[in-house]
Amino acid sequence: MSKKSTFNTASVLLGSYGAFFKEVSQELGLDKAVALHSKGGKQTGAALAGMLKNELGNKKLNLAAFESVYGNFVEQLGITPDFKKKHSTLTLTVGHCPVYEGFKNAGLDHKTIELMCSQMTALENAELKNAYPMLSGCLKFRSTPDEPCVEEFVLLK
Repeated sequence: MSKKSTFNTASVLLGSYGAFFKEVSQELGLDKAVALHSKGGKQTGAALAGMLKNELGNKKLNLAAFESVYGNFVEQLGITPDFKKKHSTLTLTVGHCPVYEGFKNAGLDHKTIELMCSQMTALENAELKNAYPMLSGCLKFRSTPDEPCVEEFVLLK
């Protein structure tokens, strides 16, 4: 499947999920719905840690291995990342995102999408840090719909 096709498929599926999320948030309230949604970050973080362990074998954590695993993971979601490596920091910039597009097409506003992505990513990064204490990650969510999101991962010494 082409990258464009993967993006479109992911965007449509996430649009359907976004519509479901909207209904749930109307029933339970936004805070409760976001908290429930975000729990998926724990499973994602644990899965990424497992993939990283498989990639590394007995080797020490390094940014090249993390970039390979994380890059493959996000590409399966239809995201084409732009990676930049500088010293012990790996920066991932995402402009055109099927998650954002799908949620926006479902009628979710920018602030709600920010809450959903930020809280889920925080739990994902906490789970990764649990498995690899020397790895620290954070999301800088796009300020406006037209700007990119930036994830930064630092390999602490």
